[in-house]
Amino acid sequence: MAQSKKSYTLLIIAGVLLVGSVIAFVLFRYIRKKKEENELLTKEINPDEIDAEPGSNEEKYVEAFKVIYDTLQKINAPEPETLARFYTAQAAFETEIFKSPLFLQANNAFGMKQPRTRPTTSLGPTSTGWASYESFEKSVEDRYLWDQYNKLTYTNDIKEFIQTIKSKSYFEEPFQQYYNGVRSHYAKLNQILNQG
Repeated sequence: MAQSKKSYTLLIIAGVLLVGSVIAFVLFRYIRKKKEENELLTKEINPDEIDAEPGSNEEKYVEAFKVIYDTLQKINAPEPETLARFYTAQAAFETEIFKSPLFLQANNAFGMKQPRTRPTTSLGPTSTGWASYESFEKSVEDRYLWDQYNKLTYTNDIKEFIQTIKSKSYFEEPFQQYYNGVRSHYAKLNQILNQG
């Protein structure tokens, strides 16, 4: 009887050690993955060193990122690289990878309606009430003016970014639908940038 009680105790101790080891291993892998993701996001990117195949969607992402990044730097926006990633993903979603008529005809990269009260770089409304811009850069400046007018604070998390702009009524679509769309472009952009 004493022998079986001792065997049972050893079996329980071995089981606890095994479960503890599995938990430690899973936790270690999770922490390592998060650290690697963070390193990719904080890796300094030089937009001029990123190449993409001419005419490809990748080239459209890269060119848009360069314009947005340069514009945000010019207007002294905080964390221009992080914000450029968010804005590029959002613009790619809003314009169907920079092919929508609103973008091609009115340089409106973010689906912005003509503002009524806030400062704007818009030239005026289109016949359907959307803002029109002199250039893509002016659209980026206006997107940033919207953030300033709404007193946005920035985060490094795309989901929090989308939640914040949703809370300020930036878009009318259901959150999950808009978030999924922007997030897919964000992932594609990061894949392209991190290869460069």
